[in-house]
Order: sequence, then C-alpha cells, then structure tokens
Amino acid sequence: MNAADTRDTTASESPGQTPARRTLAPSRNLVAVLAPLVVFSIVPMWAPAWSIGWKASLIFGLLLSVIDLMLRPKRGVITAVRQIEPDYRVGHAGHYNLRLANHGEMVLHVDTREVLPASCEPREHRASVDLRPGEERSITIEFVGKERGRFRVAPTTLRVRSKFGLFVYQEVASVKDDELAVFPGRPAAETATLLSRARLLEEAGLRVVRRLGYDSDFESLRDYVVGDDLRFVDWKATARRQHPQVRQYQLERSAEVILALDCGRLMGNVVRGVAKLDLALTPILDLASVAIQRGERVGLLAFDSSVLSYVPPRGKVRQLGLMIQALTNLQTSYQQTSFTRAVAHLETHHKKRSVVVVFTDFTDEISSLDLQMALKGLSRRHVLLFVAVGDPHLQDILEEPPRAESAPFQKAAAAELLVERRRVMHSMSRAGVLALDADPFTLTPGLISRYLEARTRV
Repeated sequence: MNAADTRDTTASESPGQTPARRTLAPSRNLVAVLAPLVVFSIVPMWAPAWSIGWKASLIFGLLLSVIDLMLRPKRGVITAVRQIEPDYRVGHAGHYNLRLANHGEMVLHVDTREVLPASCEPREHRASVDLRPGEERSITIEFVGKERGRFRVAPTTLRVRSKFGLFVYQEVASVKDDELAVFPGRPAAETATLLSRARLLEEAGLRVVRRLGYDSDFESLRDYVVGDDLRFVDWKATARRQHPQVRQYQLERSAEVILALDCGRLMGNVVRGVAKLDLALTPILDLASVAIQRGERVGLLAFDSSVLSYVPPRGKVRQLGLMIQALTNLQTSYQQTSFTRAVAHLETHHKKRSVVVVFTDFTDEISSLDLQMALKGLSRRHVLLFVAVGDPHLQDILEEPPRAESAPFQKAAAAELLVERRRVMHSMSRAGVLALDADPFTLTPGLISRYLEARTRV
C-alpha cells in the first residue's frame, strides 16, 4: 500500500497548538498480515481446496485494514509540550521534559522523535509510550550543550499507531518555536558550593590579612616595636599616650580586579568536543563570583586583534549578570591576538593599581615572545596573574600506550611542547608575574588560590 496524506477537519486540538500535515503509512503489522497472503496466493493453483481459505483470509485482512482506517485517531489528539528551563550551561549536563497528553477516547501507542540543535549532544532522542484516554506523561530529554548561544529546537515528531496497529500516522506537534539558551559558567547550585569553599580557604589562612603600605585601609594603633617602619608612626597618638604608637593597616577589600580574556585563534581549539574559549568562561565566572562576594570591584576585557568588549569594574551581584551577558555574545575570531593593543587599552582606561588576570594560551616559546614582552610591561603597574588555559590532550598522548608506529614521535613532540610550556611559565615567574598553567577542567581551584595570593600584593 502506498503512503497517502490525510487531513481531518474534526481534529481535537489543544489551545494554541497548530498540528502540521499528517502522513499515513503502513506499519510492520500490516506488512506481516498481508505479505504471507500475497506470497501464498499461488498455492490454490496446485491445491484448489485452499482457494476458499485463502480468499477468506484475504478478505478478512482487507476488512480489518478498512476498519482500522475508519477508527483512526483524530489529527492532533496527542499534544506535546516542552518544559524547557531558562538556564543551561556550556559543558554541563542539562535536561528538559516533553509532556505528552492523550485527548482521545482510546489507548494510543506513540513514538516520539526529538532533534536537538547541532550544538548539543546527543543530537537525537527517541522514546515510545502508551497513553490511556486523558492520560499525561513526561519524557526526560537529556543533553549537553557544547556551545554558547540561543538555539531553536525543531518541532517534535510524533508517530501515532492506529487501533489495531496496522497503520501509523506521523505528524509534527509543537505549541511554539522553542528555544534553548546555553550560557557560560556553571549552574547556580555549583556556584554556591564554590563560594562556600572559597570562604573556607580564607578562614584557613591561605591569604595574608594584614600588610603595611599606603594603599591599605587603616585598622588600628599598636605600640611601637624595634624594627617597625618609622613612616607609620602616628605622632599625634604618641603625644597623647606618651609612648610611640604605630599605625596598623589591613588589606583593602574593595580593590579592583580586571579579567582579561584572549578570544584569538588559539582559544578556538576544541578540547573534548568544546571550544577552549567556552571552557575558559567557567573558571572566569567562578573567579568573578568569588571576588564580588569578597566585596571587590570586577571588570572584564575581551580582545583578539582588537578590543572586543570592555566592562568597567563594578561591585555587587548585578555586575556578574553584565559580565555573563558580555561573555555570551563573544565568539572566537581566529585572528592573531594583539596583546599590545589590549595592554594599551588597559593603560588608557584603568590607571589604578589592580589585580589583572589574563586568560590565554600559547603553543611554544617562540610564539609566546610577544605575549611575554607585553605582559611584563603591564606588571610594572598592576599585580599580574597569567593563566595559561592548557590542553589535556598533550598529557593524554604521553600516558596512553603506543598503538601505532608513529606513537613514539607523537609522544616526543608532546613532551617537547610540555617542556617549553614549563620554560615559559618559569620565565613569567622570574619576571614577578604570578603564573598558572592548567587545563580548563581543573583550573578553578588553583586559580582562586593564586588570586588570593595576588590580592596580598596590591
């Protein structure tokens, strides 16, 4: 039987739903019923006694097919509504519910097919359910977003079986054009856990609370002891108390932190299915959350061959939302990064001594020369934290057993690149720059520890 299109004018449609064209096709059950009758139609030629039985079976099969067509479910009798959450994160598992409802008067078997955007894995999800009259059921669609942005989800495809299962009716059921919004960073629950751990780090004494210096906040007076800097002697208090008094300072908590993100071609490399730039956004927002919680003013600078985005330093939680909005729209440009222009922009728009955290990557010592020259100049005014977003693939090559003749050469090349990375990081450290090299999956803990260390140098 050839497939045909049918249209029902008495469809039972839910409010706001507009079912699309319906396609009728034979099912495997119909083929299983009619195919043997056709194959054995030649038997009566040698055994006329079988003729009556064969004709009766054929008539019964055709009659059953006609009745099954007459009892077909109405178009739109099954509705599908997606319950999509407003917040999904790059590289993190997410899910939404597909809610099916049977508005008919008989039990229906429904096969569903969901096609997700190309930025999600897996791309397709199939499920089968039996729905009684008036019954509703939810199907969970699980996925992982591999890219940032807003993506349209294709309409749900439904295949509804007829009463006797001889035919299937395929139609599209979608209330509206649904959209998946995938943002950088991590889910709110994980961020709360991260902030709690950061507080424990401070309480455990992993940062220096007090230091002497003009850029700190005055805390209290104490008696002078041999070795104290005479510049901090409070002469008025000394005259009142008749004993030398020294001003004691504490670290200024409302300092400024600039997060500088390289969006050049090296950050477009794919690490385990996700662009390195997308993976780097999670530790960046982790650090921003910790700094804002501590009362710091945090800003953002995104650049490649030119400055792409600049968010001036501000405090409070609202600043985090502005940064997420700016980061969501960033794309890898695959252009050569100009660190000189990024440094010039900072020197022009931000003259106050701050903690500047630079997120970037490099391949070898030669390609990092311009990077080192530009950042070493920046470290004269600011406390610089250099973060190299590495690639775990190099370490994987060294650890995996050789499986081909070229494996030794690959291992030698990976080892040489790792050695050169260590040389560059050591060179940055010798120049007074705090340096950190880690893959994006394990970057956050070390990043927060180094940031707390950098704050003691402001």
